Amino acid sequence: AHAALEFADCVPNLMPDTGSVMKEELRVLFDEYCLEKDETTSGFGQILYLLVQWRVLFRAGWNRFKLPTTSQQIRERKAAVLEVDDALDGKKPPNLGLEFDNPVPSFHLPGSFKRLARLKVYIMQDATQKLLKSKGFEPKQIPQEIKGRKKYLHAVLFAEELQMNFDISIYDLELDDPLTHRNDLHTIAVPGLAEKRPSVLKGDYLLLTCKQGKFRGYVHKVLLDSLEVSFHQTFQNKPPFKIHFSFNRTPLRSMHRAIRDSSTLAPQLDSTRPIVRPAPLAALGTQLNTEQRQFMAACCMPHLSTAPLLLWGPPGTGKTTTLVHTISALLSQQPAAKLLVTAPSNPASDLLCERLSQLGIKENKMFRLVAMMRDVKSVSKGVLPFTRTDFMGSFAVPSLEELKGYQVVVCTCTTASYLRSRLPKDQPGWFSHVFVDEAAQSIEAEALIPLTLAQ
Repeated sequence: AHAALEFADCVPNLMPDTGSVMKEELRVLFDEYCLEKDETTSGFGQILYLLVQWRVLFRAGWNRFKLPTTSQQIRERKAAVLEVDDALDGKKPPNLGLEFDNPVPSFHLPGSFKRLARLKVYIMQDATQKLLKSKGFEPKQIPQEIKGRKKYLHAVLFAEELQMNFDISIYDLELDDPLTHRNDLHTIAVPGLAEKRPSVLKGDYLLLTCKQGKFRGYVHKVLLDSLEVSFHQTFQNKPPFKIHFSFNRTPLRSMHRAIRDSSTLAPQLDSTRPIVRPAPLAALGTQLNTEQRQFMAACCMPHLSTAPLLLWGPPGTGKTTTLVHTISALLSQQPAAKLLVTAPSNPASDLLCERLSQLGIKENKMFRLVAMMRDVKSVSKGVLPFTRTDFMGSFAVPSLEELKGYQVVVCTCTTASYLRSRLPKDQPGWFSHVFVDEAAQSIEAEALIPLTLAQ
């Protein structure tokens, strides 16, 4: 960061009169600067990333960067929330407009938080902390009583959303050339897309502003270094353009809903009953230790009265191994059991599915529920047989009746929201057991989503 700061001060003087350079040209300028200062020339990629993050440079197309305009210099970086109400909409990708019995409410950013988005980022962060304290909340101190806990979790999620708005704005683009287009889709070159800078998924939207007006474009395809986007049919493709990226609010909205529903749909979270440690269960063919077999025995009790159970251990101590063997034992001892098995991320959920299949759980017993916007190519061959795809090759969500027919459903914590949306409001789920692996990698509200699906 120190080297980036020093180079940032010199960038305006090193740039050509045109005010823009290709990435390779900028690398040459950086190397010459380092040689003159007798500094190492390593770390250019990270330094370029910081220069864009600090808005010393702006992206101006594929591998091209330029100095900020006068208006950009005046408009310092803020966490501005995109205003899309008056934008013309493109077409959403097929199959992403599912109708649900219990759709996720909007949970809009409250005015007290939204006003802070107009501030510069460090001022915004400080003001957010003051706002939380004015509401009686202290960092990492979750109130014990239910009403206060809900308010706290809602508030910190709104604070997180403010920062997410700022973080995604780092990657905003200014383009001076018309967009290429084919089959009603326009292509936007996005440097860093392969490294998820920014992270964009099928179905996300971006806001394009130009002299013609504001257009909300929906992402139909994510390629290695470009996006294929649908804009409104009246879009004339006349530059210059400003491209503002957004993020999908559905996961945040799903967390807010889980917070709202937690006291009625997951009352066991407030259990004060003492934990009963049963005798370790015999685990033939495994190398589980006494504590692991105790956890297995507790989960396999006919009437689990001490939920939630926490399985804790340092990395590499066999928590996931214990979990999958516990699930296998449950299915053997309780054939009528219905299990929801979740984790915060897709890789962790895929691993659970693979490990369970290795223990003999077949496709007719287990379903890997995958978000429809996920790329099929990112799923391993060992997991694909447990998924469902439609005629277009995208992941599909079976009917509620079909999902209830599986003994095990594996998904991420946020994808479990699909199941909640299929059920009428306030109706409990149908799962006798809910597992959240890698729970410490999630935020509290994220882990609540699957827990509201217990019967």
